[in-house]
Amino acid sequence: MSATIKLKNFEYSAIVNNPVESNRMCQHGAFDTPNGFVFVLSVSDASTNDALPVCSIIQQRAQYYLENEVLDDPREAVASAMVYINGFLFEQRRKNPDLGDPRAGMLCVLIKDQKVYYGWAGETAMMLYTGRKTVALTRAGVAEKEWREGSSVHGGSLGLSREFEPKVCSTPLVPVDQDAILVTAGAGWNSLREHVVVDILADSMPVNTKVQKLLKLATGTQPISSSSALLVSFYNMGQMKRSFAEAKATVAGGADKVAEVMSIKGRLWKWRYLIILLLVLLASYMVYDLFLFNPVRPVSDQATDTLQVEAPAPTDPANRVEVEAETPAQPQAETERPSRVQPAQLPADVRYTVRTGDTWGAIYAQFEVCSWFIRNHPPNRGKFDGSGNPRVNAVLLIPVKFSGNERLNPNFFREFSVEHVGNVCQNANQAFVDRFMARVNESN
Repeated sequence: MSATIKLKNFEYSAIVNNPVESNRMCQHGAFDTPNGFVFVLSVSDASTNDALPVCSIIQQRAQYYLENEVLDDPREAVASAMVYINGFLFEQRRKNPDLGDPRAGMLCVLIKDQKVYYGWAGETAMMLYTGRKTVALTRAGVAEKEWREGSSVHGGSLGLSREFEPKVCSTPLVPVDQDAILVTAGAGWNSLREHVVVDILADSMPVNTKVQKLLKLATGTQPISSSSALLVSFYNMGQMKRSFAEAKATVAGGADKVAEVMSIKGRLWKWRYLIILLLVLLASYMVYDLFLFNPVRPVSDQATDTLQVEAPAPTDPANRVEVEAETPAQPQAETERPSRVQPAQLPADVRYTVRTGDTWGAIYAQFEVCSWFIRNHPPNRGKFDGSGNPRVNAVLLIPVKFSGNERLNPNFFREFSVEHVGNVCQNANQAFVDRFMARVNESN
């Protein structure tokens, strides 16, 4: 089951995968209320009862409460709706023993005035995508003991006790353009690595396609388990500054938790010893190379200024990285050198051979040059496919004069920081280039 809708400030897509043989069920809902626009993801254990009615009850009660109870504080509205749903499930279970043990969880998201309020319980999670990384906004998943016992455990299962305290955001998320939130329920999500999620979310594919790919990866690790995903992508936002409260991991008491923490500390110490050993070996090699083996003759300061880029050995032509620069026929005498910096202070282009599996994200990570500058660089014409992606084995000239990396662009790297080009390079265009070149010409 899937749904995709585009609204004024955000577009969302939600997909649910419920295999017949699964022992859990997931469901999602989206509706507009006087409190704001609401998303609800619900999950329930089907091992002791029919889980779909429990999930349906969560969806129906959430919509009923938030459409009829209007609160001034959206955060309070989310918390009150979850408390109401817990009490409703508890009473249904008490009056109808056939309902069994719900072992249900939910994540409620309320968007109002371009701010995002949220609360969660059970096996659900939510993360923020900033354009370059993901940040956990809730604790990913829930401990099995909490899922089974529920009761008044903070964030545990719904409907097992009259007393219930939901987890609610301490402060609302304030997203900016191109931000996105990923809400998940069910199994398989903890197995996904962050770089895999980031690569998919950074792609220009439609929101629905991103959700399909993510859900396919999550269910691939546990094919007979139910999973659900909701992706909300923001645009036309009035605010320029993002703010949020990152989730903090908690460690429960008990000997098993203490042992787990000690084990992690032990592994950290092993890595520290390994890093120290590598540093000692590196220092030894540097001493040997600089002072003991074939010392390098001094180089005159008349040598021309060139950009040095580390590259793989030249025996592998597919991975060569070279500097595209012209060397003067004769070095200029010291007395003839100009007294002021010339436009040559802009670094020369760097030659890069596209490898199989390369993405714009990988190329940006190496050079910190937005793809727009590379695609519109005249020497690179005809080196991209119909989707604007670089062809494998194509030799690109990377204009590192547009780089945000201080090593590659020491004089102008600040001009291409995220604050200037945008967190997803949305400001990179011809007008940006014209302004930059005008400033360079003025400074020379």
